[in-house]
Amino acid sequence: MSEDKKYIYPSISARLIAGMIDLVVVSIPYVILAYILGVNSYLTELFEQAARVSADAELTQEDRARLWEILWEDNKDKLIDTAYIIVGCTVLAGFICTYPAWILKGKSIGKHICCMRIVDEADYKKPDAVQYFIRFVGYILIIGHSWIIFNKRRRSLHDILSGTIVIYEEDRWFGKLWKKFKDWVKSLFKRSK
Repeated sequence: MSEDKKYIYPSISARLIAGMIDLVVVSIPYVILAYILGVNSYLTELFEQAARVSADAELTQEDRARLWEILWEDNKDKLIDTAYIIVGCTVLAGFICTYPAWILKGKSIGKHICCMRIVDEADYKKPDAVQYFIRFVGYILIIGHSWIIFNKRRRSLHDILSGTIVIYEEDRWFGKLWKKFKDWVKSLFKRSK
């Protein structure tokens, strides 16, 4: 890191907001893919079957309690296939929405809105395609997101694995707006005391 420049690492709340924005963006192609592949119609059919089975007058209380077990036996293969489709749609939608944005702009749509960018940890320049790919693989594992809480520079597992770090951009209009909002909320609590 160059000595003459101080980089500011986004707060946990700012990264959370960027992540929620990305989640909304990723859900759009996910819903389209899942609809094309018939996940919605199959799940609707499964819930209708569950409603019919649970409404059956001859079903004992014990059988009603075992409803999902009964449905699992009748639909095991299709449920497993649907789970694979859901996971595949999630990964593909995530890749479609994040990887090209990272390669072209060095940030996802959520990070763009929140005035953040992803940089190489060593020189604070734009990471290469391999680093972004490693970051994506770590990103879909999800388990490493909580590391942000314990890391002084707010790095998650996918940042550590890929040798990247998230920083605020120099012109942080959203960061300034977010700070004003937090200060306003704090002032409301101070007045109520």
